[in-house]
Amino acid sequence: MSFIYIATGFVVGVAALALLLMWVNAEDLASRKRSIKH
Repeated sequence: MSFIYIATGFVVGVAALALLLMWVNAEDLASRKRSIKH
């Protein structure tokens, strides 16, 4: 039973990390576009 909890927590953590990286990359691209326009 504990293995299921560990596996679920690992998957959720990886998914959250991937979303965070995607969000940071999107923010970085947006700031670059703004700096190019200005």
